[in-house]
Amino acid sequence: MGYRDGRAEPTGRTLHRVRTATAVLLIGAGASALAWPSATVRVLGLLFGLNLVVTGTIRAGLLLVVPGYPRLYRIAGVVGGVLTTIAGLICLRSIAVSVVLLIVVVTAGWAVNALLGTLLSPDGAAESRSTRYVVAGSALLVAAVIGLIRPELEPATLVRIGGAVLLCAGTAQLVRSIAGLRVAYRAQV
Repeated sequence: MGYRDGRAEPTGRTLHRVRTATAVLLIGAGASALAWPSATVRVLGLLFGLNLVVTGTIRAGLLLVVPGYPRLYRIAGVVGGVLTTIAGLICLRSIAVSVVLLIVVVTAGWAVNALLGTLLSPDGAAESRSTRYVVAGSALLVAAVIGLIRPELEPATLVRIGGAVLLCAGTAQLVRSIAGLRVAYRAQV
């Protein structure tokens, strides 16, 4: 089997390597956030502001010059791109504003991921209600709720919460990767 464009589908070993690499990155990011929360806040605030400037500028620029988009889509996209760029410039001017905006975006994303992780399994219907997805989704939802209802918390505290979430997610991913490798090895023997 392969993709429509002729590429081969990833093998079990390739998926294992990707999952393992992702797990190691998550564990490293989580440990770094726990070890240096204040530095992490500043770096993330700066990167978030830069990301908004670059993304907004590229989006507005491309929609101005690339043909084939409906007029209303172009107008909305250019306006959205300009507003995103302005938000990024504001974030770069004040890292504190960037951090607050980032916290709102991240915690909202955690809430969505938690609900999806709890209700739907990425591995298919057979595991859709498995304990690990319910526990992981519930923990992520608790972290999101804390971030959204307690905006007065120090950003470093929220970074610690996020670091703990990344550390747990990375560890769970690594365990899952090792278990998948064991299953694949047993199937070959």
